[in-house]
Amino acid sequence: MFGRAQRGGRLANLTFLVERLRDAGARRVVVGGASPGAMESLYALSRGLDADGLIWVSGIDLYQGVPVTEQVDDLTVPKLFIAGEFDDEPAELQRVFERNAQGQNEIVTLETGEHGTDILDFGQAPIADEFRQAVLDFLDGF
Repeated sequence: MFGRAQRGGRLANLTFLVERLRDAGARRVVVGGASPGAMESLYALSRGLDADGLIWVSGIDLYQGVPVTEQVDDLTVPKLFIAGEFDDEPAELQRVFERNAQGQNEIVTLETGEHGTDILDFGQAPIADEFRQAVLDFLDGF
């Protein structure tokens, strides 16, 4: 979706997309992604993106040189954090989110070592189903 956007361009692209959804009548917009998409979405929200929620899957700590602890400090929108228990850095960040994320947070740690969307593609079916159900339950809360 972001292609070869220049530094800062990704935030502008995401802002544009959220605005387009709102212009089209969306009352609520949830942003998110897996791995770099998770990191970009969290970073954009921490920089003032006008979205109503976040789905973060298997991101890592630093994005644009900013640690996730700084990105979640003042972020009060509802957040869903998903990572595999055996996916080292994302699993460790689950504990960081438990301590530092403000507002409504749901933290789902799946019994897998798969990373990001590989949880759906290569993980065991019950774990992929748990992933999907966590996302659907989170979105149902809106």
